[in-house]
Amino acid sequence: MDSDWQPFFGAMAVVSVVVLAVLLAALQLASSRWRGSPLKEVAAVLAVLALLVPLVGSLVALMPGTSWRVGFLVMGGAGVCGLGWQAASYLRREEEADTFDDRQVQWGLPVSLAVYVAVLAFSCATASWAVYVVAGLSVWLVLAGLAGAWVLLARAARPQPTPTVSG
Repeated sequence: MDSDWQPFFGAMAVVSVVVLAVLLAALQLASSRWRGSPLKEVAAVLAVLALLVPLVGSLVALMPGTSWRVGFLVMGGAGVCGLGWQAASYLRREEEADTFDDRQVQWGLPVSLAVYVAVLAFSCATASWAVYVVAGLSVWLVLAGLAGAWVLLARAARPQPTPTVSG
């Protein structure tokens, strides 16, 4: 790895781990808002996975003698697998899905798939500028993971209308 990128990957690892720690604490404290709903549980795991991709990719990039590409290839593949799990879970439980779950599949899944495929593609690219794209996508994944968890917890915190009994 070019030594010019070591400070970036070091900073990305630190930012990712701090945001991941805060995210895990928030998800744990508000677990009653998403536990018990399999589709919400998948959304919570995918938010954590979005932070793990730049974290693990950056840590592997900082390892002596290891190409920066290795960690991002592995974790980009993990991201694609996570999205496959989301799609399969949604198809199995589509009748239980609410508006949040529908939007996750209609908007979140295609955008995330594009990002993870781009991480894989540019990690395989031999161009010297490919690392710039992967670095930008890493920043995007940190923000997307944080936003995904925030939307999940904010959506689940809204009071649900209580049914009234007539008669």
